Amino acid sequence: MEKRILIIDDSEQTRKNLIEILKNARLFNVYLEAEDGIEAFRILSKEKVDIIISDVIMPRMDGFKFLSLIKKDRELKDIPVVMLTIRGEIIDKIRGLEIGADDYIIKPFNADELVAKVKVFLRIKALQDDLKSKNLELEKLSVIDHLTQLFNRRYFYDCLRKEFKRSERYNLKVSCMLIDIDFFKNINDTHGHLIGDLVLRELGMILVGSVREHDTVARYGGDEFAVILPQKNGEGSKVVANRITKTVESYQFAKNTELKEGIKITVSIGIVTYPEQKIANYEEMIKFADDALYSAKAKRNSICIYNDDLKKER
Repeated sequence: MEKRILIIDDSEQTRKNLIEILKNARLFNVYLEAEDGIEAFRILSKEKVDIIISDVIMPRMDGFKFLSLIKKDRELKDIPVVMLTIRGEIIDKIRGLEIGADDYIIKPFNADELVAKVKVFLRIKALQDDLKSKNLELEKLSVIDHLTQLFNRRYFYDCLRKEFKRSERYNLKVSCMLIDIDFFKNINDTHGHLIGDLVLRELGMILVGSVREHDTVARYGGDEFAVILPQKNGEGSKVVANRITKTVESYQFAKNTELKEGIKITVSIGIVTYPEQKIANYEEMIKFADDALYSAKAKRNSICIYNDDLKKER
């Protein structure tokens, strides 16, 4: 993979010497240069780098100020920073290390020492990047339903909680739908669980294709799905629900398996919208959506928007 380094020093000759040494060691593909910390930040806003070598004494923004700012930046704080200085006082080294410097090189620098230290930090950076990648993958696995590849119930709860608070704070609408496959048990009993799983996966694809990119679709559990629709009122959500029910009705599930003609299914949908309904928190929103779904399932292949009458029925 392409390796990139940023060298920050107000001396053009120093930058040239550093680049020559590192090029001879063939450690990097791209060499970026800056005269001070301000110019360096402009570069970092557009370019990714694997390591930074920075002088301490520079005009406009010195190395200490640059270092303190970079270590506070969530995107940049993990980039190794090696400081260059002509000063040998221990007090300057301690100050830099306390701010977050990874190491020091004293000018005039030794080429072998420079290359050796850079190699060490390149290995550290590679290990950090690998760890980040694995952590992201683990995080993804923790919120994804393995069967449908939709978000799982845990993620749905967390997302609805955040959306509800945001809507409450900024007086925005948010709708929640719970969707259930009618007579799904019959599919498993008649055709087996492998076909049932295929139906669930295909329904998940239909749901994702029926909503906006910033809406959230999750498998709520079993044959139930949940959808969060930020800034959608009840009527707008009903339009989405109608689109889903019509698409599902016309779709041939598990087609081209041993069931050449596929399976026809229907779904029932319960909808609740804040602040059209008086809702105290996201848990109550889920309960009201479940009440609406319960009413819809009594009719099958239908849509029910929660209202006060449903509260009396339950």
